[in-house]
Amino acid sequence: MFQWYKSSSECWVYLADVSGHGEELDAALEQSRWFTRGWTLQELLAPHHVQLFSDTWNHIGDLKNMTLAYKVSKITGVPEQFLWRSATADRRLLATSISMRMSWAARRQTSIAEDMAYCLIGLFDVKMPLLYGEGGERAFTRLQEEIMKTSTDQTIFVWGYGMPLKAEQAGLPFHRLLAPCPKYFAHGAKLEKYSFSRRSDFNHWKFTNRGLLIPLPFIPQRSVDKSDEFYPVSLTQYIALLECQEIRYPNPFRKEKHRIGLHVEIQSLDDIDADGNLKHDIVISKLQTSRPFLVPEEVFDRPADPISTCGDTTFKRASIGTA
Repeated sequence: MFQWYKSSSECWVYLADVSGHGEELDAALEQSRWFTRGWTLQELLAPHHVQLFSDTWNHIGDLKNMTLAYKVSKITGVPEQFLWRSATADRRLLATSISMRMSWAARRQTSIAEDMAYCLIGLFDVKMPLLYGEGGERAFTRLQEEIMKTSTDQTIFVWGYGMPLKAEQAGLPFHRLLAPCPKYFAHGAKLEKYSFSRRSDFNHWKFTNRGLLIPLPFIPQRSVDKSDEFYPVSLTQYIALLECQEIRYPNPFRKEKHRIGLHVEIQSLDDIDADGNLKHDIVISKLQTSRPFLVPEEVFDRPADPISTCGDTTFKRASIGTA
């Protein structure tokens, strides 16, 4: 369907719940159900021209109009440059982080549970069979697995980021590597890809009978005591650094970048040498929590931590269960 819309000259959108003029029209536009449905996301992004019409077929405008695009961007969270459909829009769309694209669907809904995954197939340019009856969570897991076959963008693991702590306390599945549904990417628009190493062999992932085999840099998990000194939390607890970062703008003239990590626990002390470093590839059957967090900058400033140099010896391959 995404390709079908992409091949169209224009897409006319009839908004049956939008009426009025001026401020009344703007208020109705914000509440339109069309912006909350899963399948309409591709109608918004794929066509070269999108024309909006009110309930009486009055022409609201073309999304190439910057004023209208700005209004729709505020409603949907989709940046204006993807609504204008410039000549480079397709290339820029596929270059956008997975977490940002997932965030555009985070607040949308579908009548059929599986469709919440199926409506995103074209957005990520993957192919997978539609298996109605498998359940929404299984369908979304399959979608993420298909995405990982062609992408090394680790923002796909940064789900649940920015969610309130009460969500974790409510028993949600933060111990798994992959998200159960798009709503967990609600804050994913702030993330972008970041590379630790230029070695090509660390850009390859593969699925095994133990889960996803992926190379990651690991550092011992530490806490800070009252004297601001670091000490080990546990000999088996580590931080796995992801190749992505959060972008923040404290003010219009300053841009901050913060690295993202996951808490993991090593199964056996035999995998750790006397200095607390991992000796070889490891298996992680369960994450302490896949809830991502900002890694304090102090971690990278400690000479004792090998990640401070980001050398090859800091990288180990980990097999992590995806469910």
